[in-house]
Amino acid sequence: MAVRQRTSSAQIEDLVITAALALLEDHGVEALTVREIARKAGVAPMGLYNHFGGKLDVVDALVRQGHDRFAVALDQPVKGHGIKDRLTDAGLAYRAFAHANPRLYQLMFMQSVTGYEPSTETAISMGRSIQVLVGHITMMQEQGIIRAGEPLEIAQQIWSNVHGYVSLELFTINFAPRPEEAYRKLLDDLLYGLGPR
Repeated sequence: MAVRQRTSSAQIEDLVITAALALLEDHGVEALTVREIARKAGVAPMGLYNHFGGKLDVVDALVRQGHDRFAVALDQPVKGHGIKDRLTDAGLAYRAFAHANPRLYQLMFMQSVTGYEPSTETAISMGRSIQVLVGHITMMQEQGIIRAGEPLEIAQQIWSNVHGYVSLELFTINFAPRPEEAYRKLLDDLLYGLGPR
């Protein structure tokens, strides 16, 4: 008789997160039930409860993982690009992330789940992306590429513009005949407005 291998905690957590992410992207946040997540992950519902307190803890893990991936995406300079291109590269990465993960993006920024409050660990992850932008802005200020000012305030201004464009686009509210070009123009205009005075 073969001895059954016990699945490690880390493996179960990975299975659950992978399953939850697939359900989210395929069917939306409404599909995130303990029963469905457990079924898709191939674990017993009780196994899910043993590793996560319940659905809201799985949502928290999705939001945290999403913000971690998002921060990494914003901090990847394009090969051959210099400091002057950092904000444009981050802006393009922002849009690419949202289009590649539309429902995760909505869960991270635009959709509430009844009873969900981010954990302390997730709140820290949420702050990483804005800190990436602050870092880009600080480097560009040091090089005289953009005007002096509080980097966090400038990051918030940029984020608000980019988030607005991308969010409308995800909801198919975009009247520009060439959305990619219009978005690049938005980034160019933001940088022009932030230029030294």
